[in-house]
Amino acid sequence: VWAWVTMALVFFFLSIDESVAIHETLPERVREWLGPYATGLLYYAWYIPLLAAMAALVWFWVPAWWRLPATLRWGLAGGVAVFIGGAVVVEAFMGMIMHSYGLEDPPLQHSPWSIKLLIVAEELVELLGMSIVACCLLQHLVPQLNLTVVKESTPLA
Repeated sequence: VWAWVTMALVFFFLSIDESVAIHETLPERVREWLGPYATGLLYYAWYIPLLAAMAALVWFWVPAWWRLPATLRWGLAGGVAVFIGGAVVVEAFMGMIMHSYGLEDPPLQHSPWSIKLLIVAEELVELLGMSIVACCLLQHLVPQLNLTVVKESTPLA
């Protein structure tokens, strides 16, 4: 039960972060911490604390994760990997491009097209990862809770 509660809290935090962009306040703090190393792929290094937190959560979740059915276990792992990979990899490349243009955090309308494209790609991959997780959880819960899946009916006309 504790693993599901912590997972729910993580998803709650991620939904709040997606709305109010808590992670957007971290790059300046991490750049101060990294000092002269905050360039290129490490320019938007807010993902360093994120990866540390994820490593702690993975260590915490591993025993419960191994007890899950294989399809759910690997589906959740794949969805989380897509989400984290999209967030970290795309954000790292975006930071590298921003740093190469000499920009910090310009308004979107003044950003180069490559930044706008990466922002769309990042959000797309994050949503894809969350969709994979949601589908895997629903696939697991429907038979467990004896839910009836209502399929779309044939159009009348």
